[in-house]
Amino acid sequence: MNSNRVFLALAAGLLTVPERHLHESWTKAGEFCKLDAVNLETGVGAAIGDGGNSRIAFRQWIEKRRAEGVIAVFAAVPQMQARPAVCHEDDADFEDENEDEDEDYCEDGDDQRPAHMMAGFAGGMPMLLGLRTHRASDLYAQGTVSGPRLLLSHQLFVRLVQEQDSPAFHWSTVLSELNQFRACNGRAEIASTDLIEHLASPEAEREWEFMGDQIFREVQVEALTFDEPFVIPPEFAHLVERVTPFLDRFEPRIWLEACDADPSGPQLLQLIEAQGFGDRIWQIVGNRQLVQDTLQDDYDLAKFPDIAPAEWPDYLARMSDEESWEIGQELVELVRLECERTGTQPCIPDNLKEVFGPDDQERRRLYFRQRLQHDLGWRIGVTHAPWMLYVLDRVDTAMPLDARRELSQSRQEFFAALYAIRDFAVHVESPFVAAFEFALHLAAHAEGQGSPDLAAMRRSDADRPPQWWKSAEQIVGLFSPFGWGADRLLGLAAISSADVFGAMGSWNDQGFDGDDDVTFRAVSKRLFAALNRYYESIVSFETGEQDRR
Repeated sequence: MNSNRVFLALAAGLLTVPERHLHESWTKAGEFCKLDAVNLETGVGAAIGDGGNSRIAFRQWIEKRRAEGVIAVFAAVPQMQARPAVCHEDDADFEDENEDEDEDYCEDGDDQRPAHMMAGFAGGMPMLLGLRTHRASDLYAQGTVSGPRLLLSHQLFVRLVQEQDSPAFHWSTVLSELNQFRACNGRAEIASTDLIEHLASPEAEREWEFMGDQIFREVQVEALTFDEPFVIPPEFAHLVERVTPFLDRFEPRIWLEACDADPSGPQLLQLIEAQGFGDRIWQIVGNRQLVQDTLQDDYDLAKFPDIAPAEWPDYLARMSDEESWEIGQELVELVRLECERTGTQPCIPDNLKEVFGPDDQERRRLYFRQRLQHDLGWRIGVTHAPWMLYVLDRVDTAMPLDARRELSQSRQEFFAALYAIRDFAVHVESPFVAAFEFALHLAAHAEGQGSPDLAAMRRSDADRPPQWWKSAEQIVGLFSPFGWGADRLLGLAAISSADVFGAMGSWNDQGFDGDDDVTFRAVSKRLFAALNRYYESIVSFETGEQDRR
């Protein structure tokens, strides 16, 4: 289960658990996080904020609020507004082949990201805890605070750049990278005159943790590209480390691509004939099997023409724009691959430099970017024992604490949404079918206030692989000391199995076309909303509700 959901459920449980179960509940909670430390050096802890800058330890807060006489505790997962997903950056025409190793600044997609997509991003799923005691009613926003991942902080990076011979040159790179990131995340652009001030802000601290590695590398890329010095003074040496080879041999990539619009047939012909291996290209394109073997599965060759090698020059000379659109990228890639095989750089005629690239400057940039991930320059050192703090910070926003669905009602809505998404997953042969079916199995038993018999459930479900039960057993083991029944314990386990949104390789990463895409979006939205309402019902209590258990 999402760890933020676990923490919020622990908080609600500890606030309302009967005294006879409190000691055992504290023991179990202590297995999840440290309960009495606010300032951590390692590990995972929890703390509570009063709305200001100070925080108190989790156990201290729980004991204080219990002493006030808890009347009700309510969890809430507010409906998120769709978030812009358009990246307004001026994309370079040529992307680094190692780009998958970088942090993702933004994702392709429609103009808005729905709530279930935002769940995969930090802070993308806000969670609230409402608390009413005999003394006060308060609302808390759940979040996390992490220790610095990078040894070189954003403040020290500012000092490092200022000590260079040409700080203004490097600041332009920093500004470009930072604004690219901000545009992709719907944030306002930083003016060059405000950059230094911004880099001293808490917002910049969060940005640096996310993309500091990228900024640090791109500063070196631009310095090498334009022969500008970038040095590491001795006082910064312990914060960075030399990039060391991770492969026995460095093999620079050969770059060639059409810059903007699809090239015309005559332009493709001129490009091919400008190379020293034009006859080899005609030999390849004149043999469908050779084309397939060379390009492998990266291109759809359904419309690639079946033409004899000697006829290709005339064919390109009179090629229509539509035909060029269908095969132009394939021909450019064949030229690039042949350059790579022969160890030569593409020869781009002067009159085609606006059509094909990269130019010499961009080629240097791409080369150094590749080297800086292999055997050149520095990378920022990382913390080997980071810490993380779960927090509940008090907020002033009003909340209708009594507006929650009955557990039985939200369970039925969860069932209906699960069946709909399970049926769609079966239809598209998704690997997530098993997760939905297991969630249905758990939810079917999530009723009654008695303790669930997981052993009996496993025996009646012998065909399911044992690893599916591990998460359910952990959830039941963590929350059983609170005296919760199967309705809540197995409900949380069902939510854990059904919550397939977020993280790399999740349900969100699938893509469909046409009617399937429409259905995919609809069932995803429905399940995400239903499991959040079900979670709210499970992790909400009123006075006396726990004492009856």
